[in-house]
Amino acid sequence: FRYTWRPYQARVLGELEEYLDDNRLHVVAAPGSGKTLLGLEVMRRIDQPSIILAPTLAIRDQWVSRLVSFFLPEGSETPEWISTDIHNPKFLTVSTYQGLYSACSGVLEEDETLFLEELESDDEDIDNNNQVENHEHEQHEDSVIKQLQDLSVKTIVLDEAHHLRSNWWRCLTRVVRGLKDSKVLALTATPPYDVSMFEWERYMELCGPVDAEVSVPELVKEGNLCPHQDLVLFTYPSLIEGNKLKEFKQAVENFVNDLESDDEFLEEVKNHPWLNDPESYITEILEDPSFFSSMLVYLKHRKVVLPKQAIKLIAGEQFGIPWFNKEWLETLLEGILFPPDVDPKDLSPTLKRIRDRLYRIDALERREVNLISTRKLDAVLKRSITKLYAIQAIVSMELKTLGENLRMVILTDYIRKAYLPESEQDLPELDKIGVVPIFEEIRRSNLRGIKLGVLSGSLIIIPTDSTKLLLESADYCEILRESISVNPIADPNYSMVTIKGMDRQKAVQLITELFSKGGVNVLVGTKSLLGEGWDAPSINSLVLASFVGSYMLSNQMRGRAIRTNPKQPDKTANIWHLVCVNLDSESPGNDYHIMERRFKAFLGISFVESVIENGFSRLGVGVPPFDKDEVRVINASMSSKAQDRAALQSLWETSLGRGEEGIKLVEEVKAKKARLPVPRGFVFRNTISALTWEVMLLFGFFVARQIFSWVVPIGNFGLSFLSFLPMLGFLYFIIRFAPKALKAVWLFVMHGPIKSSLAQVGKSVLATLCDVGIIRTDIKDMSVVVEEGKKGEVFCHVEGGTRRERATYLSALREVLEPIESPRYLLVRKSMLGHSFVRQDYHSVPSVLGTRKEYAEHFAAQWKRYVGEMELIYTRNREGRIALLRARNHSLSAGFRPRSEKISRWR
Repeated sequence: FRYTWRPYQARVLGELEEYLDDNRLHVVAAPGSGKTLLGLEVMRRIDQPSIILAPTLAIRDQWVSRLVSFFLPEGSETPEWISTDIHNPKFLTVSTYQGLYSACSGVLEEDETLFLEELESDDEDIDNNNQVENHEHEQHEDSVIKQLQDLSVKTIVLDEAHHLRSNWWRCLTRVVRGLKDSKVLALTATPPYDVSMFEWERYMELCGPVDAEVSVPELVKEGNLCPHQDLVLFTYPSLIEGNKLKEFKQAVENFVNDLESDDEFLEEVKNHPWLNDPESYITEILEDPSFFSSMLVYLKHRKVVLPKQAIKLIAGEQFGIPWFNKEWLETLLEGILFPPDVDPKDLSPTLKRIRDRLYRIDALERREVNLISTRKLDAVLKRSITKLYAIQAIVSMELKTLGENLRMVILTDYIRKAYLPESEQDLPELDKIGVVPIFEEIRRSNLRGIKLGVLSGSLIIIPTDSTKLLLESADYCEILRESISVNPIADPNYSMVTIKGMDRQKAVQLITELFSKGGVNVLVGTKSLLGEGWDAPSINSLVLASFVGSYMLSNQMRGRAIRTNPKQPDKTANIWHLVCVNLDSESPGNDYHIMERRFKAFLGISFVESVIENGFSRLGVGVPPFDKDEVRVINASMSSKAQDRAALQSLWETSLGRGEEGIKLVEEVKAKKARLPVPRGFVFRNTISALTWEVMLLFGFFVARQIFSWVVPIGNFGLSFLSFLPMLGFLYFIIRFAPKALKAVWLFVMHGPIKSSLAQVGKSVLATLCDVGIIRTDIKDMSVVVEEGKKGEVFCHVEGGTRRERATYLSALREVLEPIESPRYLLVRKSMLGHSFVRQDYHSVPSVLGTRKEYAEHFAAQWKRYVGEMELIYTRNREGRIALLRARNHSLSAGFRPRSEKISRWR
């Protein structure tokens, strides 16, 4: 390597031998962190024949370019011992996943540009892993493996390893198994955290556990990524879209109202065999405890005396049954309308009538009851035309702020060529989101100073005035001018670019060069072409107009904007997210929830406090549902932040804590409104504020009353009345805050001091894992850290040990504090409050400790030592199944229903 390693690269390389003890090195690092150089150095140190696999031709070529530029003498050409042809491997072979699959299956490898055009089809957004049919041709596969074995290939590099989940994964797995004792180096910016457990385990089997992670704050602090901020622009449905939502809501309200007075349906629930003889249906009830609870919730709502056997089985007392709502009704209807092993034709006339009505109001699809929203309504919000207007507003605002320095990219899913006008007078109605509709919306706005362009696999448009600069850029990119044709479209101010022959594969490079030089300052493209691996450091504003909520692709798209620009050292970047919210529902809609899921992948500055963390709450937009005024306030706040880029720089410097020692990224788990806090920040917001206000108001009331008794002359009725008004005001607010204060007291009695409880639970988990040898680091070198936040939150993480050991600890602690699912062993903790009330808590024994009885018993002993008395229950016998049922119901019935999420905080 001809230069100096960055600190985090040196750190990984310094611990390389430890990481490779299992023949796997799994590195997670943000885009722009130098993963390619790191991979090349690891291969150099192993010094054995190697194969590198990348997702695209562009990224494949980047590997070769980086090797020549950074590891060979200046001016060197590509050496003969490097091959980009999987059919002709050499000491270093660099190919694509698709190329390897094609060689192993015998299917011809398609031209990448045509491949991208298929991805960008207007009919369907297709995942690249499923493009090629899965033909099994063992002779082709054996031939590839034999060639690599003959070369003694010992290193396999998987670039952007998150792609490996279907056909490519199966092919690669067989190759890895064929190359015995080979070392696998997996590099990615976005591990597939949001896939199914099966897919995740398959991914981990190939790549191994994450060994090292280079965080975004660390890269910004080192100057390798630019300061940036995530901004959200809310819209609400158009009149036509809103009417569809209102019609559904009214139909559901009518249905629910009728069902609440439907005595025939009430009888169906009352006579359900699970309620009348629950002991005989323990196994069935355990398989679907939510349905069993939903029947009790509904009967309680209808003021029916609940069966004592059923109450005793899951709650002990009737007050343990939750309040009725639409979510419980959805669960009830799904269970009673679609019982297992029952033909729908055999339902009673009453249930058939209810089922048919649900079909008519579009609240039933594929045996799933949806009373809050449906897939069709979710699509209305996700694809709302109001997002087009939001994009135009963002372009206008950013153009006004940055002027000729603006370099904006808008990424979306489909091209939709049909919306391209055929003449100047032809103005198709823009009723869908896509590359051309976005281009048209912006073009028709006639913004001064805009240079608008389009870049996709099959459509390229540039400003006609930029044609000369385009040809100059072609010379720079070594593209023959004769292979380029530029023809005006219906609007003569814009021209379509066509590139013929082999130079067609350089189209992205050409338009990127034109973009960096200012020939285009607002570029609309598809996520398939530009969402991953595209390197354009000049981007300073990115609009994500994609419908995709995937953790991986969202983070990859966002990574396009946060790279530093050597030509602009003070670069900052705005990343815009679009959300359409339902204003006429208790739920903001699936579009909002997709955005929440996206933000689990995004680590950035918080607008709430000076901290860097992931999660949607850091934007400080409040809690839905929202009304129009709140949407306007949120959007105005986001626009203000977008325009103040100097404040953005300052906020990053403050949050990073430049110059301070010990600043680092801490992994935690966040749980909203849970019984106990958890590591990597199980976060719990308590209700201390309610108690504080109650005390202040009571104090104010008594002070006013005392002043009234001292000051007011007897007999002066007018003055007495005026002086009495403050007392009435205080009394009103005291009554208003009383429910919250009482709830706070109740939660404190039920759950105790959060911080100390969590610390004790955390110690019991850590001690057990160390004692049984799952964590090998000496417990003396590890510690559980619990801290309180400014607003009553509690954060917990473990210090010391290896990354794998910390991950094991956090996973185990999450299981202890999560809602009960189906653990092999269960902890039941009872404590007396007074002489008559028994508080009962349930906790799962983590699966890593539940595999062996002696591990579970040791955990029980440590719990008794650190937390208190408890009982260990084995849940695979009859008594254990009943205890498990009660534990599950306890999770459903708790005042707070804890759900944890993984978070990161830089502090």
